[in-house]
Amino acid sequence: MGTFLSVLKIIGIVLLCILAFLVVLLLLILFVPYRYKVYGEKKERIGAYAKVTWLLHFVVVLLTYDDGINLRIKILGIPFYDKKKKAEKARLKEEKARLKEREKARKEKEKAEKNKKADEVSVTEETGDSTEEQNFKDAGPEEEKHSDTERDEEAEDSLKESEASDADEKAGKKKSFKDIFKKRKKKQSFTEWLEDITDKISDLLFDLPDMIEAGGEALFEKLEKIRDKISGIIEKIEYYHRLLTSEGAEWVYEYVKKHLIAILKAARPTRFDAEVNIADDDPANVAKVYEYEVYALPFIELIRGRRGKVIVNAYQDEKFFDMQACLKGRILLFPIAIHGLALLLNKKVRYFIKKLKREDEAEDKKNG
Repeated sequence: MGTFLSVLKIIGIVLLCILAFLVVLLLLILFVPYRYKVYGEKKERIGAYAKVTWLLHFVVVLLTYDDGINLRIKILGIPFYDKKKKAEKARLKEEKARLKEREKARKEKEKAEKNKKADEVSVTEETGDSTEEQNFKDAGPEEEKHSDTERDEEAEDSLKESEASDADEKAGKKKSFKDIFKKRKKKQSFTEWLEDITDKISDLLFDLPDMIEAGGEALFEKLEKIRDKISGIIEKIEYYHRLLTSEGAEWVYEYVKKHLIAILKAARPTRFDAEVNIADDDPANVAKVYEYEVYALPFIELIRGRRGKVIVNAYQDEKFFDMQACLKGRILLFPIAIHGLALLLNKKVRYFIKKLKREDEAEDKKNG
């Protein structure tokens, strides 16, 4: 009985140690800040890196850009993951497999040639004639013509097959490009959409004389399409305005805004340093640089921190541009988790999101 109790005691102590370790680890993850640093420069070439450290560099995640993107992860200074090394290992593995296949194919070819030579030697020993003479004796004129026609037919068939495969490949490429275009169109951002609209308007202006010469029918069709698109945009704006001004929307908006601001504060940068050097041979452009700097001052004051510096130098000289910038900050996971859970678990917010989804589905069915 005493032995059984002592075993239970040891098991209990081990379980308590594991539980204490997990609790301490959870507290460290929630309360120890994650520090980040982002650096970029543009001089003769573009270079950048982003580094995230945790618990006095216990964990280091480094993302670099210099002739390609590389991701490295270190734990206690020991390399745990390196994207470039992993890709290099995979490439070497593929190269070894390719060399093995080539060596295997070469050996099989040599073996086949040896077997063929052995067969030829056995035939010549039996008949006493050389291989060429034997082939010449066996093949008559009709058989030669027949073999020539067969070769021509095989060449025509292979040509047709290659043309068909090229056509299928082109069709597949067209189809894939079309699919890619559709996918990209679905994920189109506002700026891309605006550029698309301006391109269409410019195309319309360029095609206007031809449309007028064609009788004006094509022009009227284009104008109808533009009118339909504009009316669709107006309907979309009215639809979202109606949703956002509905009952309870204002409270949800203020609630979400408050918690999002708190989340951003928990990840805000603490220092921003930058130096920009611009030269232009036109003095008006040099003056514009300082004008843009004045417009950007509120944003610069927001992110530069107490000790950060932003220096802009503009010269009237031969055109050039170089810059270097460094952003430092920290992320506190505990307030992010608290405010994120407050957003996810709030009943009014969840109800409003469901309402938006239902309205979107109804609008899609209506337009669909």
